[in-house]
Amino acid sequence: DWVETVRVTYDDDIITYPELLDAYFEAQEAKLGSRQYAPIIFAAGEEQMVESEAWLTQAREEQRVG
Repeated sequence: DWVETVRVTYDDDIITYPELLDAYFEAQEAKLGSRQYAPIIFAAGEEQMVESEAWLTQAREEQRVG
């Protein structure tokens, strides 16, 4: 097994981290729990981790992700 990753560099004056997550998951149409093209977030620090967890909680409540 292996994981392919991409590091994304962005300007948070142009797009916020939660907006970036919105765009990624909308384009990905990811199914959480699926091993094929499974979405994985490697947060760059504690602040992004907190934002990722909050985003994921809200997305699950809105049923945007499984």
